[in-house]
Amino acid sequence: MVSLSASYAKTMELLDANKVREARDEYRMRFVPTVKKLYTEAAKTYPPRFAKINDWCSWARNLYTMSLTGDKVLAGNNVAASKKTMEGLRAHFYALHRQTETLGGSDWIYAFRVAAAEAKPTADVLRELRDKIDKAQLSVKANVDVEAFRNARAEWLGKVDPILKDGTIDAAELTALRSATEKFYRGFGTLFE
Repeated sequence: MVSLSASYAKTMELLDANKVREARDEYRMRFVPTVKKLYTEAAKTYPPRFAKINDWCSWARNLYTMSLTGDKVLAGNNVAASKKTMEGLRAHFYALHRQTETLGGSDWIYAFRVAAAEAKPTADVLRELRDKIDKAQLSVKANVDVEAFRNARAEWLGKVDPILKDGTIDAAELTALRSATEKFYRGFGTLFE
């Protein structure tokens, strides 16, 4: 999962920089082969931590199919479509973790980002998700670079907490909330672990 996460993050970073060819190369050289290996070696037998999954074979097959679709979309050189496809991959891992009750810190950051992206997010839901981030097990990346995680989290909280404090989120606050959350997500929420 670590190599998938790293390749996913790098692919998204390259898409953000409008380097679609480089993003496609990264994805093809690292992400797709890792998914293929997972699919061929563990398509029928789930890792023990995912024992609560209803249908591992379906989940793994869908990951494989989504990965191949992502390759085709990236080949089309459309940044927006490529990002949307990549977002679907992150959502697929989040769904796995939710179903198997293995949500970690990066998943809660992702969930906060998704909730903040809604047309009218509620402060109560966002505060609840914020609290889950605080209580969640840190990702490998956050554990390896604890100081960077603490700094990123402190910067994010410095912008998000004042917005959530009064219980309402106006249009100007929403832009700042989403911007701060996107930065934190890109640093520590894209991980699939």
